[in-house]
Amino acid sequence: MVEESPNAFNSSIHSRNLGSQNNFNSIQSNSNSASRNVLSHLSHVENIQQNARISSVGSQCTIFPRLPPAKIQQKVIVKTNVYALEITDRIVYRYDVRIEACSGKPHTANATKIDLCRGKQDPYRAKKCMLLIDMALRRYRQLNEFAYAYDLSSTLFTNQPLDLKEVSEITLWSSNVQELQQMFGGNVRISIHISECREYARSFHTTDFNSSITPNLLAQDHSLRQFYEILTNQHGLR
Repeated sequence: MVEESPNAFNSSIHSRNLGSQNNFNSIQSNSNSASRNVLSHLSHVENIQQNARISSVGSQCTIFPRLPPAKIQQKVIVKTNVYALEITDRIVYRYDVRIEACSGKPHTANATKIDLCRGKQDPYRAKKCMLLIDMALRRYRQLNEFAYAYDLSSTLFTNQPLDLKEVSEITLWSSNVQELQQMFGGNVRISIHISECREYARSFHTTDFNSSITPNLLAQDHSLRQFYEILTNQHGLR
């Protein structure tokens, strides 16, 4: 039988008490550390929110008060490219234009068709289209006096309605006209198709500005604006 001394027993109890105290201190230390981490995270979040509020306030638009009218010190004569137009109310007719050049025998594998109104960039495209429209309508204008404005591409404006039975499809051969032969080469068939406008109104009044300045972008008709651009440009007038 082994007897333990009171000192050894007290030492063991003291040792266990120290271990418990150390564990408690460790738990308390971990708890304090976690609390500090949470507080640090909350402080970081508050700083971010505060900076965001400051940035939001700083990005607000500031409108300065309007300055009073300036006093005229000296009159200056200025030349501009803005001119006043005296407009008479008339009806303008709009048509779609398609011009195609076909080399080789039509409807064969060797035939090559080119749309002259759109496609690859061509520095001479506008000149070609203007010449072809002028040739196509020349005979018709001999019997029917009218004026037209052409955008050098796919839109034609006239001051009189066209007889589409006469001008809906006109065919020219480059071999018959020396100027066309220089542009396109020999034996090129050129087809000019003129039809009523499909995308916009077929006719409009020259004083109807409301259709082109309406705030509804989907309802805007650019026909009138385009027509006046051609008039002031004068390259497409005949």
